[in-house]
Amino acid sequence: METAHKKTFKLFRYQLLPNTQAVQVDFVRGIASRDELRAKKNHFFAQAIREIAGFHFRGRDLVHRVDEQEDDRWFIMRLAVPRYAEIDTKDFSREEIETWPNVKILINNDESVQKLAVSVNRHAFSSAQAVVNLLVDNLNEQLEEYQLVLHCEPIFESHYFWDLVKRNRGKVTQVSFELISPNMANISGGLKLDLGLLNRDTNTQRTVLEINSTKDASLE
Repeated sequence: METAHKKTFKLFRYQLLPNTQAVQVDFVRGIASRDELRAKKNHFFAQAIREIAGFHFRGRDLVHRVDEQEDDRWFIMRLAVPRYAEIDTKDFSREEIETWPNVKILINNDESVQKLAVSVNRHAFSSAQAVVNLLVDNLNEQLEEYQLVLHCEPIFESHYFWDLVKRNRGKVTQVSFELISPNMANISGGLKLDLGLLNRDTNTQRTVLEINSTKDASLE
């Protein structure tokens, strides 16, 4: 019996933000204000996914394919990178062949979710993060037309942070957080610090929050 090939996926969350607070009126795309751009950001992201001509990685052109499962909401993207391998032939010589190891990217573009799942294939890319970096760099070129910028960060379980704090209780003197300005109501509503307002007032995309204890003391 053939065994199904198992894939490991890494999970990421992305945010879509205006690349400027001085949004230019675009009657073709129906953008008359910053609020309209924010309201249509997921539709424009879906358009960017459909329209991108190709992906480039370390000077190489990749092969990609996009399958749309549901209008604007679900996409399956495949990225393949050219590699070369040597094989033994029946005449006891070696032959170089071209291979195309690939990864799969599942995109949930629901405005209340905005998550990516990236398969791990080290024959293609060193890590899922490398795939995400490639995706962000290439899609942001396309998103410039829509006055948007894409940010993407890995999702991790909060208990890893608290476990680390507990193991080092009484020793932690400084903690630094790098925060992406959220544009999702279910995230923004749970934050005491209004990063969305800070983004609108200053156009900050990433905000660093650092807390320090007093000398000869630890954080509690």
